[in-house]
Amino acid sequence: MSRKNRSVKANKILPNVLGTYIRVSTPNQESKGYSLGIQRELGQQKAKELGWTYKEYNDGSISGDIEPINRPMVKSLLEDIADDKIGGLFVIKLDRLSRDGDYIDGQVMITMLKKAGIKVFANDMERELQNPAAEMAVRIESVISSYERYLIRERTSSGIRKSIKSGNSANGGAIMAYGFDRKDKKMVINAKEAKVVKQIFELYKKGFGTQRIAGILNDKGIPTKRNTIAAGNMLVKKTITNKSGEKETIKIVKHGKDFVWRDSVVYSMLTNTLYKGEKQWNELIIPVPQIVDADTFDLVQSLLKERTRFKKPIKNQFLLKGLIRCGECGKSFYGHKRADLRDKAYKCLSNRYKAEWCGNRGIGIDYIEDLVWSELLNFEKKVIDTYKWMETDKAVKVYEATIKKSDAIIKDNLEMMDSLTEKYIANKIGDKDYNKFKSRYEAAIEKANAAKSDVENDNFLLVNKKQILDVVKEFTKGMKQTTTFEGMQSYVRAFVDKIVIQSGSPAEGDYYQNVAIYYKMDQFTQFYLKGEVDVMYKRNWHRLRSESKALTVMIHQDVKNRAESFGEALHVTGF
Repeated sequence: MSRKNRSVKANKILPNVLGTYIRVSTPNQESKGYSLGIQRELGQQKAKELGWTYKEYNDGSISGDIEPINRPMVKSLLEDIADDKIGGLFVIKLDRLSRDGDYIDGQVMITMLKKAGIKVFANDMERELQNPAAEMAVRIESVISSYERYLIRERTSSGIRKSIKSGNSANGGAIMAYGFDRKDKKMVINAKEAKVVKQIFELYKKGFGTQRIAGILNDKGIPTKRNTIAAGNMLVKKTITNKSGEKETIKIVKHGKDFVWRDSVVYSMLTNTLYKGEKQWNELIIPVPQIVDADTFDLVQSLLKERTRFKKPIKNQFLLKGLIRCGECGKSFYGHKRADLRDKAYKCLSNRYKAEWCGNRGIGIDYIEDLVWSELLNFEKKVIDTYKWMETDKAVKVYEATIKKSDAIIKDNLEMMDSLTEKYIANKIGDKDYNKFKSRYEAAIEKANAAKSDVENDNFLLVNKKQILDVVKEFTKGMKQTTTFEGMQSYVRAFVDKIVIQSGSPAEGDYYQNVAIYYKMDQFTQFYLKGEVDVMYKRNWHRLRSESKALTVMIHQDVKNRAESFGEALHVTGF
């Protein structure tokens, strides 16, 4: 018999349809891991257990690195969830949905599933996203899965580095750089292509732009690398208009014969150090056969800097991009970094227009990023300190007294119900008295359970202390092992909801900036956790010191109202 499936949004009844998302990362995983067939079979089995209709979303062997929205079946799945067409989701593992490097996609999808109110089955169990503790565990699993993907990349890089140190210079994909071939894992010069490379450099020295050079090569019918090799085909994205008149991105195979010379390709060749005999891989410089002499290569680099016909965009890395908010006007802070690095600061967007500037000062990029990361590394200790303080608070005594009193009431009334039943069976009391006292005892038990449930909800952090501390400990352990920018950014985005910066200038004393960090863990409970740091300055805004405060635990207003019904106003703050 199928179970009714009630959504959390607007009490809507969702259909008894179990959507099953199946995917393998590689064809090899299809044969050695959870194949598509096995995933399908398990999904059908779960639908049968529930008595629900089975619906499949099959993305085949698409890599987990591809954004979910760019996977056809994930897109279809999300649309059906939004349209209330399915009531449940089955995946063999949560990482089938997303293992993105920046942790954002996985967290967004979890939030979407929670809001939709559908049942989620993964890792051989139902994941109750409406339960704060269970939701927290699911989100942490998503973070760990993404971090594991990062570690795989690191191990791959380590293998490549080892191969390079052993003398191999031709690691990489099937296609070598133009002008080179691969022989016994070594890069060797392709004489015919090398002549074209030299011609490109000479043309640029003579004043020809990259677009014009590409045109000359195409006019002469000179083949590109992809034109001449069997592995020249490439999977590319193309935007089309579907039958419904909507824009849609699809993937098509672009055949090697269809590739032509483009100005961007010419530019990348002119700036590629391979041609002057240096292959750069991370921090390593590997000697390779030289096609263009160093003087010619360096001259072309100088010419490229002077000309503006084709500019390559500069990409800056900002650890806290999109997270900082202005405490004065509410606008976002953006990373501002000059090419000469003389001015490096996060600034309020209002600062871009003098007439609209709210007056809130910027803060140094390196300083605030180091400060926030330090606070994250110290988060476990702060949570432990907060628990120590909470357990000495008057609210804990209210909690313990209410639980003790409720348990005693439940126990007494259960015993009286047992006695009542024995008397009724022995015909010592009639139906009227039995029903009257039975209703009275049941009402007392129900009232005591309600009081117990309310106070446990009000003290969620205390009730779930062990689980929360375990999660925080695991999170902090991962952060302490992270040394790369990508790894740090992943943890920051997974753990921090927002950062609010407010400047102050008191009548007397030092200037200051208050940095308030709001943690995403807050969204899983009735409580908000906030960390604060005051940064003190001299009158000329030269930084003096910083003062880190304890965590602040703030309670929703409805929790306070329920607490007052017990005769105690429950208000917890930091110390």
